[in-house]
Amino acid sequence: MTHELFKGVFITVAFFLGSIFLPVIGVLISIFTPLPIIIYYYQYGRKVALQLIIITTAVVTTVILALKIPSLFLYLMQLLLLGFICGELLSNNFNIPKIIIIACIAALLLNAVTLYMFGSQRKIGIVDTLEKAIRKNFEHSVEQYKDRGVTEEQLKWLSESLDTMIPWLAKLFPAIITVATAIIIWLNLIIAKHFLFLRLRQIPPPLQDLILWKTPDYLVWIPIAAGFGAILPTGSIKIVSYNVLLVMGAVYFFQGLAIIAYYFETRKTPRSIRFLAYFFIFFQQILTIVVSILGFMDVWANFRKLSENSGGNGDTQRTNNTVG
Repeated sequence: MTHELFKGVFITVAFFLGSIFLPVIGVLISIFTPLPIIIYYYQYGRKVALQLIIITTAVVTTVILALKIPSLFLYLMQLLLLGFICGELLSNNFNIPKIIIIACIAALLLNAVTLYMFGSQRKIGIVDTLEKAIRKNFEHSVEQYKDRGVTEEQLKWLSESLDTMIPWLAKLFPAIITVATAIIIWLNLIIAKHFLFLRLRQIPPPLQDLILWKTPDYLVWIPIAAGFGAILPTGSIKIVSYNVLLVMGAVYFFQGLAIIAYYFETRKTPRSIRFLAYFFIFFQQILTIVVSILGFMDVWANFRKLSENSGGNGDTQRTNNTVG
C-alpha cells in the first residue's frame, strides 16, 4: 500500500508542477491534479485519499516556497479540494450534476473567502482585490511573452486591452470560476471512469450512461430570461444575466457533447476520429458555440429520441461508454 500511495503522490505532484515547469501546456496538465485523488478515494477510501492530499500538499508547498511563487498555493488548494469532494461524492453515488454543483459552490466559497481575507488586510473591497489580482497575473504573462518572440506591437495591444478587459473579467468572475470548475471536474471524472474500470473492472454507477444525460426541459427558461436581462440598461441585472448566460452556455455545452458522444457510440466511430473531433470542439471557439447551441436545441429536437420521462435514462438502449 505504501508503494501505491507514493506512486499516487508522485503522479499528483507531477501534474501540478507541470503548471510551473511547462509553460502553456503545463497549465492544461495541472487541471488533472484531482484525478489520482478521485481514483484513490474510490478504490481505497477516505483515509488513503487524505494521506495522498497531505503528502502532496507538503511536497508542492516546499517547491513553490523555494521558487518564491506562493500565489500558486490557492490554486493547489482548489484542485486538491475538488479531488476530495469528487471522490467523496462519487463514493456515495451522487450523480454527476450534484457532484459538479457542490464542487462549484465549494470553489466559489473558497475564492470568495480568500478574496475577502486579502481585501481585509489591504482594507479594500473584494472586487478591487480581484481586479488587482487579475492585473498582476496579466502583467506577469506579458513579461513571459516578451521572452518568447512576441512582437512589440502585439504586447502593446495586450497591455492597452487590460484596462478594458480586467473590469469585465472581475464582473464575470463567478461564472468563469463556475465554468472552469465544471470543465475540470467533468474531464477528471471521464478519465477516472476509464482508470477505475481498468483497476476494478467496474464503472461507478454515477459515471454510467453519461451519453444519455440531459438537463430538465424547464431549465431552458433560465437562459431565455438571462438573455432579456442582458439587454436591459440596469447595470447589476446586466452583470448577473451575463454570468447566468455563461454558466448555462456551459451546461448546454455538456449536453451537446453528450449528444455527439451518443452518435459516436451508436455508430461505432473510431477513437482517432473521436479524439480529433473533441480536440477541435474544445479549441475552436466557433465549434464550442455550435455544440452549446446543439445542446440547447435538444430541448425541442430530442436528437437522441429519449423518452420524455427518462431524464436521459429511458427507453434508449443503455451503454457504459461516455463522452470521449
